[in-house]
Amino acid sequence: MLVFYRGNESLEVDALNWVKILEFFSEAGWQPNIPTYRLLKDKSITVSEADAHALSEAGRIVQEETMANPLEAYSTIDFDMGLFSEIIEFVSEGEFQISQK
Repeated sequence: MLVFYRGNESLEVDALNWVKILEFFSEAGWQPNIPTYRLLKDKSITVSEADAHALSEAGRIVQEETMANPLEAYSTIDFDMGLFSEIIEFVSEGEFQISQK
């Protein structure tokens, strides 16, 4: 289990869904300023304002495309879209930390 946090805010994210989400974004061309493997392996890492914003923007595009063509989208998405939406909302607020629980 991972915990995304910023100040008093936190969001628990199961590692398997996080791996699937990062894989999906990597295949779509998203490249954070830090190596993606660090978002999975580091015990604690800070995600910069720029990377959080880029992740949020990419997530919003996925959400829009999913709404436009849900059947096609769900045939390629194998992660929890409810959790995905929570993550996108959380990261849209800017820099945050990820730690392993």
